[in-house]
Amino acid sequence: REEMEKMKRAVAESDASTECQVIADLVKAIAAMNWSHSIGVREQPPDLGPGIRFIRPVCFQTIYGDMYPSWWSVDEVQHAQQAWEAREGDVFLVCHFPLLGIERLLSAMVEGHKDPWKVGILPPHHYLDHSLPHDARSFIEQADGLSGRRCFSTHTVPASFPAKLPFKQTKNKPPKVVVLVGDPRHSVVATYKFLTHSECRFVDSSLEDFIRCVGRAKYRLFGDYFEHGLAWAEEARKHPDHIRMFDAGRLGSLDPKVVREELGSIADYVGIPREEVSQLVAAAFRHRSNAGEVLSSDRAALRYLIEGDHLLERTGQNLSYFESGLNAAPAEVHELWRARLKEWTGSPYDELRQLGNAAMKGMSGTPPQCKTVLLKGPTAHNSGTCKPCVFALRGICRNEEEMCLYCHADGHPKAKRPRKKTRQWLKAKRSEESIRTPSPSPSPRNQYRPLAPVPPIDGTFIRNLPPPAFIATSPSTAPPQSGCSLPSVSPIAVATLSGGYWPPSAMGTAIGSTVGPGLSTAVRMADAVGSGTVAQVGRSV
Repeated sequence: REEMEKMKRAVAESDASTECQVIADLVKAIAAMNWSHSIGVREQPPDLGPGIRFIRPVCFQTIYGDMYPSWWSVDEVQHAQQAWEAREGDVFLVCHFPLLGIERLLSAMVEGHKDPWKVGILPPHHYLDHSLPHDARSFIEQADGLSGRRCFSTHTVPASFPAKLPFKQTKNKPPKVVVLVGDPRHSVVATYKFLTHSECRFVDSSLEDFIRCVGRAKYRLFGDYFEHGLAWAEEARKHPDHIRMFDAGRLGSLDPKVVREELGSIADYVGIPREEVSQLVAAAFRHRSNAGEVLSSDRAALRYLIEGDHLLERTGQNLSYFESGLNAAPAEVHELWRARLKEWTGSPYDELRQLGNAAMKGMSGTPPQCKTVLLKGPTAHNSGTCKPCVFALRGICRNEEEMCLYCHADGHPKAKRPRKKTRQWLKAKRSEESIRTPSPSPSPRNQYRPLAPVPPIDGTFIRNLPPPAFIATSPSTAPPQSGCSLPSVSPIAVATLSGGYWPPSAMGTAIGSTVGPGLSTAVRMADAVGSGTVAQVGRSV
């Protein structure tokens, strides 16, 4: 702004001969500073494709081909990139798709809270994308006044990260960036629910149309999801001490032990004892009667992410929902989606390759149905959909109630264990049922017979080759005898193979199908010549 004011004064004081040059310098300076917002370059949200309609188009703007919130100011973000330095112990959570319960869990771990259900655990300054682009100077002043470890979240790509990056080296606890990536199917459903099912409801669309939109790379809120992951993976490769990627899908598992394992990896990275991790995970899986009151202090648009008695987002449920939507889509959408997944499966980054390969598997890459719904909690228990823990009924479960996948509530009838003889009889019966019924014995006409040894020679002619034991290469002297009248054939045009009559040109195919799968080497016989004593033999393994 100061440079613009100086150039304006220079234009006013200059004569006509130098005015054009000063204006040209002004335009170049603005372009170099990337002040698209300052000079009023705003567009309407892009067309996302058929079947997708913006309900609140004024909530978004387009800056250099990517969608951003309407309050996003490029010059404010650039000021923060130059003036705001992260301090020791700061943790920045980066995730392209919206999260709420996982953010609560991670923020509680970083800032030292014992309970992720605590009211006001996500203050306004936690969301950098909402607070900083309005007024960077006021935000920096407020953030610098905070004590203790600080936790922030953002959805941006590395080029728009609202702080100086890479961080300065510190002695004790350097700032860290935790990049949360997940199965692309999980991220698509989470974003789709945010746009269509949240309280604000920005877009009207079906899941099939939204998958098509993502496949065509038209949905670019804070950039494209696949490009977003690739950009942060490259930054993590350059700065492994400051930036690391983790699987958000594991944090959304219904199995507390899986969540504890992934959260423990993040705790080791940011320098937090693992003892605190178990307490936080147990609290996250503990039902709270005032859950609605607690979540009312967070962003209203994301309350939909919390369902029932579970604080964390359900990854398995989103994966199943995506596959049902993809199965209902036309073949064009399938091809678009697989083409986008290849951007990760062919990347040099292990984290992205693993997630891309899992998404390529389709339904086989989703968890079983029992791990997509809650098997415990007051809601499931009262409705009768819970699954009791058989070890808890006998008093020998090694897990606490919160850390067990199954229901520990009272009221489940204790199953009677059959006596030893009954168990042995049931085991034997299951073994008999698992044995496959053997196929009927093949007729002598179709029985396999061994091939004679063939010299390891490829593509050469062997004269006077002795015929294999199961092939009669001498031509038939008479038409095959059968119960019906057949037209006469040339004697040289028919050869005998395993009791059947074959034309010489079909010998290769017939032998390949007759030898059977038990042989490690397939031998192909070419056309029989004359009496069948000359053949071209090829060997392939």
